[in-house]
Amino acid sequence: MKKTLILFALIHYASASPVDEVLLKSCQATGHVLYSTCVATPPVTPEQVAACTALYSQYMICSTSLNAPQPMLPSKSPDPYTWSPYDPCRFEVHHYILWDICPSSPVGY
Repeated sequence: MKKTLILFALIHYASASPVDEVLLKSCQATGHVLYSTCVATPPVTPEQVAACTALYSQYMICSTSLNAPQPMLPSKSPDPYTWSPYDPCRFEVHHYILWDICPSSPVGY
């Protein structure tokens, strides 16, 4: 229990700091790869689908970490990729991360 409280305190402290530039760059790189390999060119083979699913999962973990402690809010901006299961603009924070791919401006940034 004590370790859990310490972990939560560390997470809160880390998330209270300004945007982590290294994490932002990592999310941007992952998001760009996701867009180019899974959205611009949708996967067709089972191997490609598995790779895109893993990449999307990695992108979501990264963007959730970057957005912490705030909740992941669905995008209010126009999203031209809603047809894709690997939509790189699904949440508001994604418009901040992939400003060059996701249209408009995110709410609250």
